[in-house]
Amino acid sequence: GPVTSIAYTPTDLRFVTGSADGRVRLWDAASGTLLRIMHHGRSGKVNAVAAFPNVLQAASGGDDGVIRIWDLDTGLQLRQLYQAYGGPVLSLAVLP
Repeated sequence: GPVTSIAYTPTDLRFVTGSADGRVRLWDAASGTLLRIMHHGRSGKVNAVAAFPNVLQAASGGDDGVIRIWDLDTGLQLRQLYQAYGGPVLSLAVLP
């Protein structure tokens, strides 16, 4: 699906994209090669992604109102957080 968000991972020269098909993708920044696909959820699009500055992790948020934390080396979901107000996640930011 169309890309809805993008974040750069400075620790390993990759970038993460969120898309309308509900997937989070990890790319090699130098070659443009797709490295991994992670499934954010069963419904809705991924509206926002953010990369952690000092570890190989990223966060994604979508129409389902869930924020997921991903291990970029393995593609495994580390945590799942729910929005308190029950609406979609529209943006994310990660602080060092």
